[in-house]
Amino acid sequence: MNLKKVLIPALSVSLLTPTFMQTVHAEENMSGVMTPAVELRGTLDHLLSEHFALAVLSMQKQYDGDESAEAAQARLNKTQPI
Repeated sequence: MNLKKVLIPALSVSLLTPTFMQTVHAEENMSGVMTPAVELRGTLDHLLSEHFALAVLSMQKQYDGDESAEAAQARLNKTQPI
């Protein structure tokens, strides 16, 4: 059981690390072009990243039996228009 508590965050970090490296590399190669497509891509990327972080947080709280698990799940299910 303790192995799962250690393994879940470690796997989360291993999944996020390539994403952070891509972001750093992308920032170095950014051009000054701003079009609606670029803005949409950035917005969707931000929303997907936020959803992933909230999903991981919600799963961890549910697994641990934390009292705030329902609040985390509600935040994950909250939809925000673009």
